[in-house]
Amino acid sequence: MRNDFAQLFFVTFYTSVFFDLNSTFLHNERKFIGVSNMSTMVFVNYPVKDVQASTVFYEKLGFKKNEDFSNERSSSMVWDDTFWIMLLEYDFYNLFLKNKKIADTKSQSGTLTAFSVESADAVRKIAEAAKANGGDYFSVDMGIPEDQMFSLEVTDLDGNQFEPVWMPVS
Repeated sequence: MRNDFAQLFFVTFYTSVFFDLNSTFLHNERKFIGVSNMSTMVFVNYPVKDVQASTVFYEKLGFKKNEDFSNERSSSMVWDDTFWIMLLEYDFYNLFLKNKKIADTKSQSGTLTAFSVESADAVRKIAEAAKANGGDYFSVDMGIPEDQMFSLEVTDLDGNQFEPVWMPVS
């Protein structure tokens, strides 16, 4: 059993470090633990006070609302085929927490989610749209030249933070 745990940890570690879900190596490793090779989608869930206002905010950033997975308590906001942000009203979000409290994201970090975009200019456009619509953004100096990587930290109306990032892929 201990060896199984070590092997599972190894696969999980490499999946999270490399996160290249299309590579042959990871496909082979995921087969080892019996996980399908289907494409992976990421659904980030954010607690929001006003679903409608947050929906409009994310639409202004370029997300599209998927009506099939939205209702008065939640909005399903689609960036692309693999990355969605789910906006859940506080009471609905709370159903998934068991014995935890929702973080006050205006003063605490609940999560920091990064997702790739096509250019440094796209990063700037998302950040500026956020600021123009009640959110905000800031830059973190990581000592990496912009032609190698560029990102900005963006906050929404409720203080949820995400990071559009561009890196040249070769």
